[in-house]
Amino acid sequence: RSKNWDEQEEVLKKWAKDNNIDASKVRRRTPVEIVYDTLLYYGSNKESLLTDTWDWSGVRSSGGGFVHVGSFDSDGLRVYGAPRDSTHSRLGVCPSR
Repeated sequence: RSKNWDEQEEVLKKWAKDNNIDASKVRRRTPVEIVYDTLLYYGSNKESLLTDTWDWSGVRSSGGGFVHVGSFDSDGLRVYGAPRDSTHSRLGVCPSR
């Protein structure tokens, strides 16, 4: 968190290296995967993930930014887009393979 999109890409590469995983196999989740994982976890555990955080995907929005999903509360799960150079203390990335 608190890193722009490109800085987060470096974090993903480091995570892959630290876990002995080929960095080319590590990617960001798609918005659909983020929503699916979050709702499935909630349905199974009655616990909300991403309540105060956002997962930044690798998919571009119609406005040109990258889609991020989060802020999951009783009003639902939110989906927005942010430019590549944005940073926020609640905007992070979850690695996927």
